[in-house]
Amino acid sequence: MQTAVTGGIVLLLVAFALYRRMRAQPVRPQRAVVLSVIVVVLSAFSLVGANRITAHPLALVLALPALGVGLGGGLLLMQSIHFWRDEATGALWMKGGVVYLAAWLATVALRQVVAYASGAYTRHGTSAGLHAVNPALATLSADLVIVSMGLWVARAIALMRTYRAYERAAGQPLG
Repeated sequence: MQTAVTGGIVLLLVAFALYRRMRAQPVRPQRAVVLSVIVVVLSAFSLVGANRITAHPLALVLALPALGVGLGGGLLLMQSIHFWRDEATGALWMKGGVVYLAAWLATVALRQVVAYASGAYTRHGTSAGLHAVNPALATLSADLVIVSMGLWVARAIALMRTYRAYERAAGQPLG
């Protein structure tokens, strides 16, 4: 029963996020940067705090390529967002981002599946314990977190670059 309730709540949150991404909204570059920093810091703490990134040397070797995949993929996915300048107010607006959000959610979902398959969610009291974690899958799980971090950084970079390009074209700060 608890799993069904949790799944329902997650589904409602995803539906709400998709609804918000579908509607037009003003571009707030500072907010995007702050949100990205928060997500990256929390993700980094989750990796270091759980000793997942340092538990296996392969996780460290794959960390930089995973970050590159996240950054490159995020920049490509940000091209699906439509930007325009409101002539009346001079503000920059955007609409879309469903493709970006879907890719990020797929990364998060894949990471959860891999973490579960690796044994990372076993209970401390069971005979298997935490030592039953599959190192290869645990490494993939950690690096998927880094891919997700790269997606958030790419989003902030793309929003800042677009905002600055519209500012230069307008010849003044956008309102």
